[in-house]
Amino acid sequence: MIVTMPDGYDTQVGGQGAALSAGQRQRIGLARALFGDPFVVILDEPNASLDATGEKALNDMIKAIRARNGIVIVVAHRPNVLAAVDMVAVVQNGKMVAFGPKDEVLGNNAGRVAPPTDLVGDVRAKAAVDLNQHKAGLAGGVSA
Repeated sequence: MIVTMPDGYDTQVGGQGAALSAGQRQRIGLARALFGDPFVVILDEPNASLDATGEKALNDMIKAIRARNGIVIVVAHRPNVLAAVDMVAVVQNGKMVAFGPKDEVLGNNAGRVAPPTDLVGDVRAKAAVDLNQHKAGLAGGVSA
């Protein structure tokens, strides 16, 4: 992205990147976070301002980190970034309600977790978890 700018790395972007779009600022921030090949990378809403090209670059970056045995922790509401992850934790109201392989956690429509596209909306309405039912199942059908 930087090399396509008028003056490449010498392009003046103004204070706090004022001449850049939100997506461009986010991509530069991601590049800075990866400088030096860190082992652990924590990304908070890394695709919030990215377009489709930026999201593809983000997913490629996550795959590259994982390919070199690095660890990437992603906090996100938009499910597109989950394409490159293998494990998912779903947190609701400050509690982890599901954790496991991405396909199992996000593909479970049996009352535990809503599909990923529904996680964007009202969490309580669309990704509600019936903890009592879950606890009863763990206790062999005996309710607490």
